[in-house]
Amino acid sequence: YLRGLTVEEFSSSQAKGVKVIAVGVGDRILKEELKKIAMGKEENVFQVSDFDKLSKELLQPIIDLSCPTVQCE
Repeated sequence: YLRGLTVEEFSSSQAKGVKVIAVGVGDRILKEELKKIAMGKEENVFQVSDFDKLSKELLQPIIDLSCPTVQCE
């Protein structure tokens, strides 16, 4: 169960081309767990040490990954 989705629904969404981005905040987050959430795709895993860095360091890379061919603003 993942945020309202069963494992089957989540897996089905992956088959439909849904991209999962995993973000960890803090140094007690296991990168391997984030990678599992991101369906094994290391390039979809982001980690920062605190919430201040989340918006300062990760906002643009996540936007770029989410919208590679469209301008998101």
